Amino acid sequence: MNYIMLRPESPIVSSNLCVFATTQTGYLLFRSPDNALVYLNLEEPSLMYAFHDYLESLGPESCYSNEETIRRLKKLELQGLKEITPPRQFL
Repeated sequence: MNYIMLRPESPIVSSNLCVFATTQTGYLLFRSPDNALVYLNLEEPSLMYAFHDYLESLGPESCYSNEETIRRLKKLELQGLKEITPPRQFL
């Protein structure tokens, strides 16, 4: 699987939007104005393809390489950072 993690200086990072996208399914995770955590499960292939394509097109100035993303994710996992709880269906 090809992972894409945005660099802190990426233009869309400041939006506090977490995006998981494959070409078929994915989700958006963000905080609402009243600070509630909002999870949107997306299953429309054409919409998900657009998200996936956009993220892949950002390039190395906005995204870490696949290898660096995997390394960073493993480091976060080892540190036990669980700031975002997965939706109930994945528990």
